[in-house]
Amino acid sequence: MDLDPESPLKNVLLETVLEGLMHACLLVDGTDRILFSNEAAKTLFMPKGRLLGRKLETVLADRQLSQLVSDCFAAGRSGSLACALRLPGEAWRDDRHFLVEAVPLLLSAERRLVRLALRPDEQADADAKAVPNPAADVLVQLRGPLTVVQGYLENLLDGMITDPVALRQSLLTMRRSTIQIERILENLRQ
Repeated sequence: MDLDPESPLKNVLLETVLEGLMHACLLVDGTDRILFSNEAAKTLFMPKGRLLGRKLETVLADRQLSQLVSDCFAAGRSGSLACALRLPGEAWRDDRHFLVEAVPLLLSAERRLVRLALRPDEQADADAKAVPNPAADVLVQLRGPLTVVQGYLENLLDGMITDPVALRQSLLTMRRSTIQIERILENLRQ
């Protein structure tokens, strides 16, 4: 995807600068779609999948980040927040904390993006591990399967899954996730 179709040189320079950052960095458009991710973001958030073209909320499963991007577009100024994210492949108890900075970028008169930079917050990670919170544990357990269902639904609605075999596999995966949610809720009743 071209960041700015009218300026290939600007794209190369922007991508070179962002790729050189050691922390995860994403460029998001006004529809909340990811247009660019540096290698650190790919490694952190989608080691086996793709980030480009996906909605931010389906990848990072945090409505606060989408709201931060929306606020950044609306106000035209930077914003930041601290949040906890569950990374792919990690146990449900291992949410990682990040300090997120959103900065608006004006590529041309018609082309605006938001740069999200995510820096690990080691102090918040250490604090979270020191204090057990059963309610937070349940929320974290639910977030995983809900994210799976939401991601597949997003892909289905976007028409990205057209092969009948892949469609059936997607539906089976969503079914397994809803069964997992039912088990979590059933365990709460006991």
